[in-house]
Amino acid sequence: MVKKLLGIVVLGLLLSGNAFAKQIVLKNCFNPGFDVYGKKLNFKSFLKNYNAGETIDSEILIDEIVRVDTNKKEIYHTILMKDRTGTGEKFKLLGFENDVFLGESYSKYAIDTSYGKEMLNRYIFVFINTNEVKFKFKDRKFYNHLECSGVGNSTLKSILKMLR
Repeated sequence: MVKKLLGIVVLGLLLSGNAFAKQIVLKNCFNPGFDVYGKKLNFKSFLKNYNAGETIDSEILIDEIVRVDTNKKEIYHTILMKDRTGTGEKFKLLGFENDVFLGESYSKYAIDTSYGKEMLNRYIFVFINTNEVKFKFKDRKFYNHLECSGVGNSTLKSILKMLR
């Protein structure tokens, strides 16, 4: 009874503040494609193909995560390896329109290997309805596309968990 009352109070406080302030987490992101037999990859089969032959924990991929934090106005892209190290990039959240979050990298310098030259202004697009993430450089087509199998609102999930 007390937990439910506390949950209602917390939920009320959240809703009375910034109703749009939340974190959205997309997990199990991978580059879509097909295996050597022409079967469409899912996250599990992608990991199996990606990690084939790897024996060093720092080179074994376990997850790729994209998190949108509307409180801090940032988007985080993290690649997590088996030894719990990770690489990541932080983007400034520029806006939200038609269920798509747009972010610009804080790092203003990158090398686009497909064009063999340095590029500026790297952007991330997070498509909430389709669980997709796309990357591009200014004035270029999308060059990287990720499909994600999980999406969630961490604030709402934690409140629901507390009420159980």
